[in-house]
Amino acid sequence: MISMSLGISAAAKAHIEDPKAFVSDVYRHIATSEESQRPYSPPENIYSPRLKQLFASYRKRTGGQVSCLDFDFWVNAQDSKIENMSIATPTQAADRSVIVAKFTNGVPQQIEFTFKRIDGFWWLDEVRSLKRPQWILSELLRCR
Repeated sequence: MISMSLGISAAAKAHIEDPKAFVSDVYRHIATSEESQRPYSPPENIYSPRLKQLFASYRKRTGGQVSCLDFDFWVNAQDSKIENMSIATPTQAADRSVIVAKFTNGVPQQIEFTFKRIDGFWWLDEVRSLKRPQWILSELLRCR
């Protein structure tokens, strides 16, 4: 269960209780926004302290300009037309949950989301593309 609305304000604190449900909900919102042609941006207040710091450093370094992260990591592209969506049952430990989203966005995609439990809630700690081109979000934010 997710105790947050995906339309929350930037100041609201996200509380992810179920990483798989959260990832499923984000993709559902992405697909709905494609159909309605209304822009949707997944919440950004879901990151672990480590990933949050990497985003802050990246934004400061790039001054808001497009740089190493020049696409939407949720869809592995600048634009999206999500089809054939499936979310795998998570690999989970006490403080770590790994979710894999499989879908087609022109070409087959596999995006792995690693969540870390901190203070009883799940926070997105890493994202990686398992298909070519392969990338790791934290490395893109460091421009590696």
